[in-house]
Amino acid sequence: MAKSSYDPLIIPSNMRKSRQGYGVHCNKCNRNVTTKCGLTKKRIHTCKFPESHRFVTKVYDPTKGVMVHLKSWGKEDRDYDEYYLMHAKLKMDYSKSIEIKKDGKPLMLTPCLAYYADFIADVGVPGHKQKSNTERYIKSQISNLKLLKEALTNEGIDPGYLSVTEINDHHVGIVHDFLLSRYANKTYNHKMATYKAFLRFLISKDYPIKNVFEEVVARPTVARTSIISIKEFDELCETVSPISGISFESQIRNGKPRKFQRNLYRPYLIPAWKFALFSGCRKGEIQEVRVQDIGEDHISCVDQKASKKKKDRVVRLIWLNEELQTLVNEIKQGLNPEDYLIAPQEENRNNMMHIVSRAFSHFWSKISERELTFHDLRNTYATEMIRNYGAATAEILGGLHSELSVTKQHYLNKEEILKSKRGSSLFGSD
Repeated sequence: MAKSSYDPLIIPSNMRKSRQGYGVHCNKCNRNVTTKCGLTKKRIHTCKFPESHRFVTKVYDPTKGVMVHLKSWGKEDRDYDEYYLMHAKLKMDYSKSIEIKKDGKPLMLTPCLAYYADFIADVGVPGHKQKSNTERYIKSQISNLKLLKEALTNEGIDPGYLSVTEINDHHVGIVHDFLLSRYANKTYNHKMATYKAFLRFLISKDYPIKNVFEEVVARPTVARTSIISIKEFDELCETVSPISGISFESQIRNGKPRKFQRNLYRPYLIPAWKFALFSGCRKGEIQEVRVQDIGEDHISCVDQKASKKKKDRVVRLIWLNEELQTLVNEIKQGLNPEDYLIAPQEENRNNMMHIVSRAFSHFWSKISERELTFHDLRNTYATEMIRNYGAATAEILGGLHSELSVTKQHYLNKEEILKSKRGSSLFGSD
């Protein structure tokens, strides 16, 4: 028998496993074939009748869970890339002809993600159930949801045609590999937490699904406990000026890299950095402190992280140590009680603190190659508190966390504590 001029039709394994209706049917053996010949059971490359192979598209109605359409493409349709496009168009045309919903709720992954995003943003949520999430948190969660779609799309799985009832370990594995190849363990855990919460939300809405993301094991992380010395901090502040604030950056716009310059200098940078160093406050706390929150012995501020966790307003009392008292006295001059203490003229408080944080990294890079971030000012505060006042007193004065063990684990620089005790006697002198 003369060798056929045709090659066997093969679909990549990741596409076959995606359950998106890709397939190859052999008209000779009347079977669906993948990696082996339907007649000889040998490798598909040995098939003697490749001209009998046809790409097929299977379309399922997710509301019924059954195949509703089977399209066999022509003998001349041999190019996989062209088949992929024809396959997608056929499924899209069919999806427009049916309402892909069940009990009035979306069923496909893409609209379900939008359904969850609306929930996060309190869209259509009754007032007594609204969560009042910050704009930053909402953007972060939506960004994570987009990455879920990107991970699946990269493997040939269209989220617009994947029913949430079909999500299984295969899809979780795809997302796992995608995140692990791009992000550090802490970021990986953060994004996986979003996907677990997404499926928990659907389950709470009576979707008949299993939360397959719950079985994902969190990746090990190491807490950042870098600190800055007062000498380094003073040197950092000395570099701040409008000229040195110019940053040359690049972005991808319309698929092309675009270079531009941005000036990160702001007159409120140093006061904001000092407030963080002397108070141990998070960015979200610093931006909300007003003049009227300053008392004789302490500053009252809302602990946003604890408030969100406990779903109730939690107030943290900030110790007015000598350095913080001096700073506050300087920057509150001329301000009204209801004014914000830091950068009162800035209406967009989230953006203001974003600049404070980015500018810290920018100016720090001018004096040191050691990695340090704005958040490390909080580490410095925690370390100095425990070193100078002991753990018990620090727990009262610092008030960084409801449990001192959290501060020790995530913020305390133990090397610095050991350094300060070098050569000290364990039992004391007689």
